Amino acid sequence: MYGYRAAEIDAYLISPDYEGGWAKLAGARKGKPASSSSVFTTCLEREAGLGDMTAQVSIPSFRLLMAEEAYLSRFEGAPRPPTDAVEVLSREPLTVGSVPEASVVLAAVADCLVYHDLAGADALVRTVSDSPEERAGAVSLAAAVGGCLPPDQTLKLNVTMIRSLAVEGLWARYARTVH
Repeated sequence: MYGYRAAEIDAYLISPDYEGGWAKLAGARKGKPASSSSVFTTCLEREAGLGDMTAQVSIPSFRLLMAEEAYLSRFEGAPRPPTDAVEVLSREPLTVGSVPEASVVLAAVADCLVYHDLAGADALVRTVSDSPEERAGAVSLAAAVGGCLPPDQTLKLNVTMIRSLAVEGLWARYARTVH
């Protein structure tokens, strides 16, 4: 999907209009499913052979998937951090859940994670989902994630959460700035 509409998806990823941008990409009205002529349907049919199947992907999940593709399409390996890198960026979160304040904290944790272990975060997002390599990569980053949490915060970690944090941090620090 990213390969077909990279410029539009990049613009969507930097936009805070999550639902409106999603609807535009899907060729649908806000809150409605993708049209039969949308890039979603085209990709499901052409790339996955799933023409008769309907896919349900949440907007935050879609944004993370596309951010991962945006990062991977730009870098063949971990990029070199700038010499003036800061631990936490001043930015909007890539995804916002039902508690916006939590999304801001998670974005800061993602920034911190990539600041402290760029190579580990990059290696994790290059693994296949649900693979032993993904699990090993996530386990290796768990301590760094814990070290990035504010002192009064806890977070129930799993492989998907750690991968999501790595993707958000990599996208925000590197892929987002390439536009």
